Amino acid sequence: MTNQNNLEIIKIQEQTDTDYLRRYVRQCESEIMRLSYDENDKEVFIISNQDRILTKAEIRCALLNRMFELSYSEANIRDLEMTNRRLVQMEAKVLEVHKQRHQQLITIHPDYKLNTSLTYFHDNQNPQLVIREDDGFYGSQWNDIIEILDTIHSIEMTDSLYYCSGDFYDSYHNGLPLKESCEIDLALPYEISFCYSFCELCNSQCFSIPDIMRMTTYHICQEAFMDQLISLD
Repeated sequence: MTNQNNLEIIKIQEQTDTDYLRRYVRQCESEIMRLSYDENDKEVFIISNQDRILTKAEIRCALLNRMFELSYSEANIRDLEMTNRRLVQMEAKVLEVHKQRHQQLITIHPDYKLNTSLTYFHDNQNPQLVIREDDGFYGSQWNDIIEILDTIHSIEMTDSLYYCSGDFYDSYHNGLPLKESCEIDLALPYEISFCYSFCELCNSQCFSIPDIMRMTTYHICQEAFMDQLISLD
């Protein structure tokens, strides 16, 4: 995050005018879409502009999170907690899938290693985003912006929501902490213990809280490999 973005986000977090925030969201999204549109090769164009897109996406994330804070309700918090619980359940599924495949691989060869990741999957033609009553309150182009952010992270394969390898599995198997506790900069009446995947989406991938509450489809990717030294002697 740039220093300029840091200063701007501090100002956003002090803002209480939701009309101003909504106009700012639309301004950011217009710029993101301008930087993402190319009729010849959209994916290449997005990646070529990804730093500028993510700079704007950080601001958008702060704006939407601030609007979420200002629209606090018990129903919203229940939905937020439910979204977090679903991601916790997916993390558990990732670990189970990883455990099963890892056990299969080491019976073939003890040097096999396994990477397992949980990533968000966005189908622009059938995005399956949750339609919420407060969609109009935020005024976001949910489908377009989420698709752009997903394109960046899918191509670069950076900051997977959840990552585990053989060593990771061993830590899990021994009951040791897998990840340090994570936090999301969100001003709510009480603390929510966000899971690692939720924090990665919000803190590393620039998805806002309202985005994540609308996203439904994730997939598990696995890659098996063997890391061995070979001498030419």
